[in-house]
Amino acid sequence: MGSSHYGIFILGFAIFNFATLVSDLGLRGGVLRESASASGRGDSDRARGTIFVGGLIVLGTSILGMGIVLALNDRLALFFDVQELLWLLPIIAVALPFANVGGIAMSGLQAMRKMVPFTVIQHVIDPAIRIAAFLGFVLFASPLLAAGASHLAASMLIAGVAFFWLLSSSTPFACSLLTRVQPGALLAFSFPLLLSNAVGFLLQWSDTLLLGYYLTVKDIGVYGAASRLAGLGGVFLTAVSTIFAPKIHALHGQGNWGEVGRLYQQSTRWVLMGVLPVFFYTVLNAEPLLSLFGSEFVDGAPALITLAIAFLVMTGTGPAGEVVLMTGRSKAMLYAAAASGIVGFALNVYLIPRIGLLGAAIGSGIGFALGNLANVVMAWWFTRLQPYTKALTRPVLIAMVFAGIHVTLGPVFGPDVLARLIGGVVIWLLYLIVLCSVGLDTEDIRVWRSLRESA
Repeated sequence: MGSSHYGIFILGFAIFNFATLVSDLGLRGGVLRESASASGRGDSDRARGTIFVGGLIVLGTSILGMGIVLALNDRLALFFDVQELLWLLPIIAVALPFANVGGIAMSGLQAMRKMVPFTVIQHVIDPAIRIAAFLGFVLFASPLLAAGASHLAASMLIAGVAFFWLLSSSTPFACSLLTRVQPGALLAFSFPLLLSNAVGFLLQWSDTLLLGYYLTVKDIGVYGAASRLAGLGGVFLTAVSTIFAPKIHALHGQGNWGEVGRLYQQSTRWVLMGVLPVFFYTVLNAEPLLSLFGSEFVDGAPALITLAIAFLVMTGTGPAGEVVLMTGRSKAMLYAAAASGIVGFALNVYLIPRIGLLGAAIGSGIGFALGNLANVVMAWWFTRLQPYTKALTRPVLIAMVFAGIHVTLGPVFGPDVLARLIGGVVIWLLYLIVLCSVGLDTEDIRVWRSLRESA
């Protein structure tokens, strides 16, 4: 696509994500907590009723949100001075109801601890559909149009697959289930999450929107590639949280605080064991990785390194936000998100006009780090649980040793980009082998078996 067209798509995607967030009303988090808690108490009817009530509400608000985006289409294109948004936004706006309803279905699968379908849909089916649809559409249309069309196709298909799996994996749905749920109470819990998510959006996407306002779509494209590479380690936090969240909500419903604390610490340790090699590999190969997208993307290397450090802090604090959410303190999460979001946004406004991409990375990176550190503090304050143990020492030391090996052997691979990247992969595969040999303990095995049984 090139940096300019990729930047246009990222800008359109940022607008779509904001509309998705607002029309979602925070119900993804609310449905997850309420359904998982009801399931943990053995009230499966209430759990399923919560999922479908949330889905019906979101369907209505998403259709309204789609209409608002279409109505504001001309003004948005004029504001960012990007004419391509005139036809790109209508395509991806149609995906809004499907994306939100599908999100509720995915929260339902997670809450009911249907982890196999949840994982397959999110990490296999979704990306496979997007890649296949893009490659098919790009044969007949421009890459930018193909990207928008593939996003719409994936949103529609994923929503259908998620609800089909949800319905087929539980007892038949009956309208009487809806009477088991109080929509007002569900919305009351979810609304602070909406505000918290809105502030999170301000932090996550303000850099992109401000780059679009102050700089060019080419800069957005370069920064978009850097930020996505920097966030690759986040897949480990997402994967662990996927199982961790419904499990601790159920344990909280049972009053089993001891097991919650053990899962919290073990989950953080697993996240760090996975994140550290991705972090070191990304930082030590920043320019070669970006050059895979094209020579014009290499300018984003300083931003990539800065964001990678921020994501290491963010993921290294573990699933602290899930612990806070477990306690029902959605308002506390709102206040913490607001504070970190305001800091990140203010830094972006000040730094982007002065130092461009690096300013966006510094501003957003500080905001990201502050947000998750605040979650760690709140989790300790509300529950007296913290994510770290002495068992972290061993995997951290092993990762640092292999980082040193990577730096030492880097010149051996020569100037060839692919040779350097492949050599780095080999080094960190050896890290995984050593880690599995000497870095795991009996507690890892015990907790893993517990999570597998619950999934």
